[in-house]
Amino acid sequence: MTDTGVSKTLSNGDVQITYSYSPLNALVNIIFNAAGQVLQVSVVKQGAGGGTTVGSSTIAASQPISTGAVQTTV
Repeated sequence: MTDTGVSKTLSNGDVQITYSYSPLNALVNIIFNAAGQVLQVSVVKQGAGGGTTVGSSTIAASQPISTGAVQTTV
């Protein structure tokens, strides 16, 4: 994944950073809390017909995040 340079601070102080994931031609929004833990991951992908498909997953902050390969079904 490549940081797109797009980030914003949410009203509760969490930070959303947008990454580009080229194997899926997708943008991925990841929300981090102040401790740097991942709270939520949202995948936005251009569909074949020009539409947009969005998937989201919320992760407990205490849960470890694997840095291995991620398999996604869209």
